[in-house]
Amino acid sequence: MAFAMIETQEALDVVDQIAAIPGLDGLFVGPSDLSIALSKGAGIDRLGAHTLTAMEKVAAACKKNGLVAGAFAGTADGIKAYHKLGYRFMAGPTDSDLLRGGAAAFQASVK
Repeated sequence: MAFAMIETQEALDVVDQIAAIPGLDGLFVGPSDLSIALSKGAGIDRLGAHTLTAMEKVAAACKKNGLVAGAFAGTADGIKAYHKLGYRFMAGPTDSDLLRGGAAAFQASVK
């Protein structure tokens, strides 16, 4: 599958034109990078109002053009929030996050 990444204000400004490119299967958002771009480097807010509004615009462009909306969700809260926006292809936690969480849960269980 061929996905275009949408992670900057510039890409967001032309997302409808990007979504209309022949041969694309979907658009994929990196919410951390997008939130950094939208905040002009002030920080990461993957579930912040500005980020979610931007992601909603990407999902709408996907729907309009018959594309799959994808994102790196990272957490259960991210998956739930992005699913509500219309995203259907999402990456969950990284392997290192899962290992850290599993190790912490095990350590807590033996204390």
